[in-house]
Order: sequence, then C-alpha cells, then structure tokens
Amino acid sequence: MSRSDLMYDALKRSEGVAFALWFFFGIIGAHRFYLKRTMSGILMLILTCTVFGMVITGVWWIIDAFLIIGMTKEYNLKVIDNIDSNKSGERIEPVL
Repeated sequence: MSRSDLMYDALKRSEGVAFALWFFFGIIGAHRFYLKRTMSGILMLILTCTVFGMVITGVWWIIDAFLIIGMTKEYNLKVIDNIDSNKSGERIEPVL
C-alpha cells in the first residue's frame, strides 16, 4: 500500500458507523458531527431541546437516513482531494 492509501484509510469515514450513530443518537445529530457537518449537528442538538424542535428534528432524522450514504461519500472524496493536493510530502492533519 502506498502512503496515500494509508492516509485515506486513516482519515475516511464509515457508512456503517454513520448509520449506527444515526440510529442510536441521530436525534441529537451525532451522525452529522461524525461526518464533519458541525453546524447542522449543532442545529439538530439545539432543536431537540424544545418540543416543537423535536418534531422538526424527528422529520430531519428520517430524511437523513436517505442522505447518509451521499454525505459519507462526499466527506471521503474531500479526504481524497486533500491527500491528492498534498502530494509534496507535507504532513496531512487529520480532519477532526
């Protein structure tokens, strides 16, 4: 395996983990935090604190079940682009 392959394996996100987080903690946006969609994760977390917001978040949670695969692929493609743009041997910081 090349260095790029090793970096990708270390930084990529798993659809399985994203779905598990969605299923168990999705109402508070855990899957969105995992996929580095922090602002929408914070919004889900805040909305869950109110009764009206919980209804909105519940619908959003169901819709996200259909979006997780695309969000995971998008994140992983960004990781690949980051690795490809950094071919000069510089240290690549993990996307935390």
